[in-house]
Amino acid sequence: MSTRGEIKSFYKKSRLRLLHQIRNTQHQFKQFITLTYPSEYPRDGKIVKAHLNKFLTGIRQKFKDVHYVWVFEAQTRGAPHFHILLNIELPTELKSDQHGSFYFSEVWSKRWSKITGHKNNEKHIRHGLRIDPISDNNTNRLASYMAKYYTKNEQKVFKHDFFGCGRFWGASRELTVPISQGVYKAQDMVIRP
Repeated sequence: MSTRGEIKSFYKKSRLRLLHQIRNTQHQFKQFITLTYPSEYPRDGKIVKAHLNKFLTGIRQKFKDVHYVWVFEAQTRGAPHFHILLNIELPTELKSDQHGSFYFSEVWSKRWSKITGHKNNEKHIRHGLRIDPISDNNTNRLASYMAKYYTKNEQKVFKHDFFGCGRFWGASRELTVPISQGVYKAQDMVIRP
């Protein structure tokens, strides 16, 4: 049995699979989430992926039938961050500051800060999780935009002190399973000699 080597780049085949997932899902995305780290952040991809998994596990436990796509990127300062498209809506409230209005979820922001080890960092609680609603009338346009945005290679290059990057994207199970009548599942098919 062969083992895969370390992933060092966002390869073309991987980008094409991501585009396929985003463009072919029957689920309607309702929120665009961004998860970031403060100035101190782990340099190990396995640790940040464990953080993401813990966050998404919390969402899966709270919301049934949740579907999502996530993408892993590097900010200009080198910090890892995640973008997530969700087909459900995390509860939010509209707030304002000197930069304008924004949607905020205190519960999920505190959860993300706790997961990353920054539960007492008020600045990270405020800025570590961003939620942008997706209106019903721009879902198709969003899918096209996100497919283009998600495949930008310059944000997939991490600084030299970051290691263990792993996969650059992932999706919930059965994200692209057709939701229509007349579709046969493999286990329903009868094979005759």
